[in-house]
Amino acid sequence: ATNKFKLAHLDPDQDSKNIVAMSMGGVHGGTTVREMTASYIPFCNGGTYYEPYTYYYVTDQDNNIILDQRDKRVSSRAISEETAAIMNRLLHQVVSDKEGIGYRAAVTGWDIIGKTGTTDNWFVGASPYAVAGIWQGHDIPASINQEEEGKNHILWSEIMAEYLKTKEHKDFNIPDTVIPQKFCRETGLLANSLCPDTVMGYY
Repeated sequence: ATNKFKLAHLDPDQDSKNIVAMSMGGVHGGTTVREMTASYIPFCNGGTYYEPYTYYYVTDQDNNIILDQRDKRVSSRAISEETAAIMNRLLHQVVSDKEGIGYRAAVTGWDIIGKTGTTDNWFVGASPYAVAGIWQGHDIPASINQEEEGKNHILWSEIMAEYLKTKEHKDFNIPDTVIPQKFCRETGLLANSLCPDTVMGYY
């Protein structure tokens, strides 16, 4: 199937020159929450991208299904299974590392991955069942006050926890071809007994 993923507001003329703004997450017309969230789908599905849709089905007052999208899953290979798994584990560290702010999105008992934005008003994350994104801000540009700031991670966690409440536990599928191995933070090389500060990497 054809990969239909695109940024609807991307301006090829302006944004191809303004690459700094793109790396910060901003493009000419902005990125929608749906687009940003959809870009994380391959990291949860072994590198396969599935086109997102807003609802499964719609019924009328007599419970007749009048709109149905359950059999319309459009998928395509976006990245390799190994690349997806490595990125998945890196995004897991964002949530599991108590030194960062992503840990506030953790859901007890579940393997959660995610990423905060360059600014503190984005969070996109996933459980083994679903990908979800939150953007916090104002329709008309305005500063986020101190009371509003940083609440999106907590809200994301509460919503995902409620969604997972009735789900059978499962973990992300990490293929055997991806090897976890500690490396030395100081040298970047595989760790040995002389390295006091190690981090887990995936290869």
